[in-house]
Amino acid sequence: MRYFPKVIGTFRYEQGAKDFLTLKALTSTAAKMGITAFDALFSLFLGQFALGAE
Repeated sequence: MRYFPKVIGTFRYEQGAKDFLTLKALTSTAAKMGITAFDALFSLFLGQFALGAE
């Protein structure tokens, strides 16, 4: 695991940045579909979220 020094407003680890961007992409896409970020994440954790599913 690659370590990044602590700097205000950044991430310590590369994986943390990747995880954040994954969730940001999910919530942004959901918002464009008229779904709130909370509802998108809640259904994701329940295993019921699928983008583009009709």
